[in-house]
Amino acid sequence: MKRTLTIVMLLLGAVLTAYAQHQVTGRVTDRNGEPLIGVGVTVSDSPTPIGTTTDKEGRYSLSVSPESVLQFTSLGYRTVTVPVNNRGGLSI
Repeated sequence: MKRTLTIVMLLLGAVLTAYAQHQVTGRVTDRNGEPLIGVGVTVSDSPTPIGTTTDKEGRYSLSVSPESVLQFTSLGYRTVTVPVNNRGGLSI
């Protein structure tokens, strides 16, 4: 019985961990709507480093928790911090 309970708990934990991930995609542009290339996009409240950079079209994609806070950084621009708030798309 203990073994069955342990297996069920492990499976439940795996499902909850998979559910906790949330795909966020977006685009980073300047005031004129031009894409910003190489902007650092990181999860500011993560205990382990999670991040990416924008591509040549200013697009990025990250798997994060729905409650994460993203930080956008680039030389010559101010740093912007935005909560994901369970959104799938987040453009700056």
